[in-house]
Amino acid sequence: MQIEDNSERILKPGEKLPPSITVEPGRLFDGDCIFRYTTGSDGKFPTINELGALVTLIARIDKMNPRYRYDSRFMLVYLKICIKDDYCYTWQEILPRILSWLRGETGF
Repeated sequence: MQIEDNSERILKPGEKLPPSITVEPGRLFDGDCIFRYTTGSDGKFPTINELGALVTLIARIDKMNPRYRYDSRFMLVYLKICIKDDYCYTWQEILPRILSWLRGETGF
């Protein structure tokens, strides 16, 4: 599968990725993709557009994953907890809180 094929499958009409983001085939399920962010030789920080694109694409892939019952809401709740607590957790650290929130219990 070509990288262009993956981009066409994951992007919606009219969407364009920043040149620093590439799409490669993944191996976990049909339609899985890996997103690579390239900083370039100057080592720049990601822009808000690049961050937004990466979060949206990762959430979109989560929605396509047949093993995830919470689709893209997992990513949304993860970000809500990190922003609310003003702390950069790994998702593994707060998985019980995320799942509690998604199940309708109090996650915060």
